Amino acid sequence: MQSKIIRLVLRGSDGHRSLTELAWREEWDLTEIRHTEPPFVEVWDVPGRDAEVHFVRDEMVGLEYVVFHGADVAPEVQQVRDFCPLWTQSDAIDALGKVKDRDGKLRAIYAAALAATGPEDDRLITLFRSIAVNEQDSGVRQAVIVSTGYLPWDGLIQLVSEMRVNDPESRVRNNAQVMLEGLRRHPPGTTGQE
Repeated sequence: MQSKIIRLVLRGSDGHRSLTELAWREEWDLTEIRHTEPPFVEVWDVPGRDAEVHFVRDEMVGLEYVVFHGADVAPEVQQVRDFCPLWTQSDAIDALGKVKDRDGKLRAIYAAALAATGPEDDRLITLFRSIAVNEQDSGVRQAVIVSTGYLPWDGLIQLVSEMRVNDPESRVRNNAQVMLEGLRRHPPGTTGQE
């Protein structure tokens, strides 16, 4: 199977149910269920085509998303877009500008990183930089570091490098160092990320 990978972030509590309904309706073959340890993953094969659909419940970030693998996934990507509630990068960026509570901030940070597509987006990097510098809650600042593992843009890696030196809390600085070391050992594009 070719390595073209596309990820869509499910929104709300009905995402998994909607995706499962779609899979059964379209007669995708459920070929694997991994739930012995996080993340929880279900894998569907699309009969007759080079396409797999992976549902991922990622407890690290508290979100669910769909990852498409293969050379012929465009129909399934469109079906999921049409049938399932999704976060877009713009939705997440808008939410980050509005939410005030910790959980809402964390959800929007992770949704923005997971939903990002294409080249680096200066709006998102600027927003993450503002969070890293101005946010009082170290857990929210740390979400920027974790997000960089999912979205290893050069601008975000640079931001994590700065956080490693400048964050006021040693725990956040240490976690930035761990992320940078992980990215050094496993450069972006060398692992099969779900």
